[in-house]
Amino acid sequence: MKSLGEVWRAKYFKIKYEFMATKLIIAQAVTRSIIAAQRAAHLKRCQEAVLAVQTSWRKRDISRKWLAIAKATIQHRATLHIQDLALATMKSAGQKVAISLLGQQLSAKLWQLRRRIRVQRHFKGFLARRHFQRTQMSLRNTVLAVSNVASFYTMQVRSRTEPVDSLIAGCVLRNAQLS
Repeated sequence: MKSLGEVWRAKYFKIKYEFMATKLIIAQAVTRSIIAAQRAAHLKRCQEAVLAVQTSWRKRDISRKWLAIAKATIQHRATLHIQDLALATMKSAGQKVAISLLGQQLSAKLWQLRRRIRVQRHFKGFLARRHFQRTQMSLRNTVLAVSNVASFYTMQVRSRTEPVDSLIAGCVLRNAQLS
């Protein structure tokens, strides 16, 4: 519970300041609006300053990045150009060396081929005839061997049935195969 002095004091201040309260409320509202306007103006100035700082920072940062990108691009292109030039030089030098080496090798092979053809022309007839004679001799030997085996076989088969006639038949068969 409140004491009597406190209640009286509250009523006294209420009566005393009641007539000033409306004017005070209006003055406080005006003061608050002025302070709010000042704060808004200050915030606007701060925001503009912050935006200016951020913009200059971004421009500076972006210009550094673009400069680094431009330098890297120029260096990359220069490297590619140097590599292309080196490859072209190596290819032309390699072609010249290869052409000179191949030219020497081709001329040597051509002379060898000409000599070989000349020698082959000389020996071609002689060697072919000699090879043909050897082949004929080998064929004759093979035919004789086969006829000997066949006559021996027929003599054995016929000797079981007719002994004298088989000997004559084998000789006749052998002579027939030889001719």
